[in-house]
Parts: sequence; C-alpha cells; structure tokens
Amino acid sequence: MLPNHPLLSLFTFYWRLDSHSYIFGPKPIKDPFELMEKQKIQYAFVMINEEAEHYTAGLWSFFQTFLTDRCLKLSEAFRKTQNGWFVDYSHAMIFTNFAIARVSLFRDHELMRAWLQIVDRNGGIYRYRWGDAPIHTLALTQFLQRNEIVRLRYFGYFHRHEYVCASGTKEELCKQQAQPFLTDPKEKYPQYDDGCYPSSWSPLCHYYPEIK
Repeated sequence: MLPNHPLLSLFTFYWRLDSHSYIFGPKPIKDPFELMEKQKIQYAFVMINEEAEHYTAGLWSFFQTFLTDRCLKLSEAFRKTQNGWFVDYSHAMIFTNFAIARVSLFRDHELMRAWLQIVDRNGGIYRYRWGDAPIHTLALTQFLQRNEIVRLRYFGYFHRHEYVCASGTKEELCKQQAQPFLTDPKEKYPQYDDGCYPSSWSPLCHYYPEIK
C-alpha cells in the first residue's frame, strides 16, 4: 500500500493527483499543506461522486462485519453520509483523483490500517473492482472526526471530463476559466455544482468543513 512505501517516511503529507487532472483559476493558490498543518487536518478532497452499485458488490456488508467483529457502532458522520434515504448504502464517495492526506493516517491509525489490510486479503478489489474511493470513504467517515477532514473550494479543478470552479465563481466566468481544458468538441464536460455529483443534495456534499 502506498502509505507504507519507504520514501513516504520522509514526508508529512502525500498528494494524489490523477492524470488528466488540472488545477485552474485566476491566481496562484494557497499552499494546501500549510493550511492542513495549521488546522491539524488529516485528509482533504475536492469533489464528491457516487460509485456504481456493481462496483461495490459486497463492500457494504463486508464493512459492517468489520465493525461488528470489533464491537464498533456506526459514527454520526457515517450515518449521515453513507446511509441513503431509502437504502442502507448511499454509494456516496469522496473522489480520490484529488486527495491530500497525512502519511500517518493510513499507516499508523490502527483501525484504518486494519481495514485496508483485511480488504486487501478479501480480494474484492480484484473480483468486483472495488475502488479506493469507496474503500477510503467508508473508513474516513467512520474513523475520523468531522474537523479532521476538509473540502478545498478555493480553486478550480478539472478531471478527465468533469470540472468544478472555486466557490463563488459565476457560471460564465467558470466556463471561461475551464475552457483551455475543454478540448474535444464531441465530448460533454459536466460542471459539478458545488463539486458534487449527482447533485448538491448528496448526503456527503456539504457535511465536512470547506476552505473557500
């Protein structure tokens, strides 16, 4: 697992940024590492999405078993962000194509480490294509305090074909800022309102504090 790589022992944070990912806006951004260090943040993200149900086959029940085996109750954050209106699992997830985390979070946090190890041994990643986004989201919402996670909203972000602009940016200006990345005339480029898909009504959308 990435946090256990020897090279990361030299750093306090790691920043994951996928290919086809770009940060944009009218001016240089504040140093996110400095912000996270000052506010004692463990994990930062930008966008929210929903995972397709067939890519999470068995994951929800597997996580419930993990908690039951350790006599753990669902956290308030978990109940508010991972339980759906009419179903047990909302499939809401933190998009991990942009993520900044303390190296110690996944390496030294006992429950987080135990969860990742048992997922790895289970084989669901290979059988069902469980992604790191839902795997991490279940653990983050269960094991971290609300003030240890933050959503960064003070810059624009483009990934593959979807994008979100900095908080407060008007729609026309937002499209102008994102225009250099909208290169394929045949492609649809959805703008995520508030950085949330399918809508800002997602239970995970505004649960965590935002830096604007």
